[in-house]
Amino acid sequence: MGSFVLIDFDKVSMNNLNRQFVFGAHDIGQYKADILAQRLMENQKVVDATSIIAEITSSRQLAKLAKGADLIICCADEPKGAIQSYVANAAVKAGTSALFGAVGINNGILGPLLKESSSFQAYLRWIREVRSVCKKTIVPARFPSNGITNSIVANLIAWEAFQYLAKMGPSKTDACTLNLNFNSFEFTKKQVFK
Repeated sequence: MGSFVLIDFDKVSMNNLNRQFVFGAHDIGQYKADILAQRLMENQKVVDATSIIAEITSSRQLAKLAKGADLIICCADEPKGAIQSYVANAAVKAGTSALFGAVGINNGILGPLLKESSSFQAYLRWIREVRSVCKKTIVPARFPSNGITNSIVANLIAWEAFQYLAKMGPSKTDACTLNLNFNSFEFTKKQVFK
């Protein structure tokens, strides 16, 4: 039996329905984590799922919530520029691995899957550099996505997580990110964190 802990503070709103196909109009106003936990248990009878309604505001908070986890999967985009650091630092504190992913309108990012201390440190250095540059040169913006591309990337992240947890061999995202161009369907290795 597998178990999932789903952490989110957000409620389903109308503007989620075109991007997050798991939700329907009847879910508007309900907590996303509650709905997902319920659906997991309904659809996968051998799965236990718990929802935690919380906004992640620090790595210490997440490390406590993730204690005993085999893998933390970061599918969040807020707080902007900080959530990736919170997840990576929490995984180090909890003694577990972390897998990341993101989606934009033209591309999806898979990884990195971080397991080793050196990879976590390289990733955290990169995050600090990116945040520093963004603060100086980029106006904060929203990067649109849609349900089709979100679903593609979500399924690829799920496959990477499954392979890792089932010990099916090396991950394609081990300590690196892969960029999926939605126009060409080509993968390109981007950052490497070693």
